[in-house]
Amino acid sequence: MISYKNIFSKTLLFSLCISVLNGLNAAERIHLDLSGKWQAGSSDNLKLQLPPPVKNWQSDTVPHKNGRTGLINTTGGPYMPNPARLLTKDGKSLKKQKDLTAWFRREFSVKSADLHNRVPMLHLGGAAYRSSIWINGKKAGETVQCCTPLDFPLKGLLKPGKNQITIAVTDREGLLSIPDKCYVSPCNGVMAGIRGPVQIDFLPETFIEDVYIRTSVKNKKIDFDITLVNSGNKSMTVNPVAEIKEERPDSPVLKMIEGKPVVVKPGEKKTVTLSANWIAPRLWDVSDGYMYDACISLSENNKSLDRKFIPFGFREFEIKGRDFYLNGSRIVMLRNSTLTSIGAENPPETDNVYNCYRQHLGFNNMNQIKSADRIGKMIIPESSWSWVHCFPSSSKSAWLDNTKEYFKRWIKHLR
Repeated sequence: MISYKNIFSKTLLFSLCISVLNGLNAAERIHLDLSGKWQAGSSDNLKLQLPPPVKNWQSDTVPHKNGRTGLINTTGGPYMPNPARLLTKDGKSLKKQKDLTAWFRREFSVKSADLHNRVPMLHLGGAAYRSSIWINGKKAGETVQCCTPLDFPLKGLLKPGKNQITIAVTDREGLLSIPDKCYVSPCNGVMAGIRGPVQIDFLPETFIEDVYIRTSVKNKKIDFDITLVNSGNKSMTVNPVAEIKEERPDSPVLKMIEGKPVVVKPGEKKTVTLSANWIAPRLWDVSDGYMYDACISLSENNKSLDRKFIPFGFREFEIKGRDFYLNGSRIVMLRNSTLTSIGAENPPETDNVYNCYRQHLGFNNMNQIKSADRIGKMIIPESSWSWVHCFPSSSKSAWLDNTKEYFKRWIKHLR
């Protein structure tokens, strides 16, 4: 059963993001949860085109447990094999011939009110390996970025009432360029399947796309890099505001930063920075994962447009020579390695032996990272671009652009 939810799940923590927006009705972000029962089937080729070449549909639960579908026996498992292992001896064709692609589809309903003056965006925790999305038979996008979260704009594809979504994912062979004998994108650490969350977000026409919080203990300063998007057809003069509170209900505002009015033209994406000289009363430290809440709001002419909530710890990491510093003090990193996938358990709160965890080979489990934040554990996420002997020499370019794009996404995702 699909349910609509107001994604302001932290409204109780933040009251109504009072201060400058006191008494205003904020434009709500609404999301439609698509997790649950889907129809699923496999095909023996890598062609991602409709209609799905599936003979027998069956029931499946999406997202997949541990991010792995049972319809594909992932070649190499989570570990990226040398491309030669995927090819016949002559190197001209694929060795594997069956169950190369898994297909998933389901119907869902959309309210007319949720489409009015809103930007629908499909958000996936991830999909591996090559993936393609269709809404009502029209293609919403295709990507080889299998190791990071994915967003697909759905403007003009949804309709009031019943809709259908179709998602296809290939095995690792879908990332292989046979002429170049190489993968076209990093793929270490994930397996074929769909990772959660799986949802459609209905955003205001002018919305906050991204917030990057930079804290400095040394300079007693905090910066908010806020990326704004205007998807409408008229210029907007907006006022960004950042408010900081403790992570508890009815907490007073500790710091409010008001930005200057910003003009965002139709179709424009613009990043603005709000800065203040401020240091948190309680710093994030190992074994003391103290977190604060930031409420970033956007308004025009005293009308609320959008709000975004971000939990954060006030801390500063530095490297000096061979030494590592946390909040100005040298610290020795005592780490354990976790061979975990997306559904793995969080680090144990009673574990006082290690102060950090290395996430092995692209297994960047966000549940584990969020848990570590709150119990005072550092995380060392390893990228999916590893074992470079599995990639081509620098003379080949088939992989370069996608690998650069992967690192941009990976850094943005984990920063």
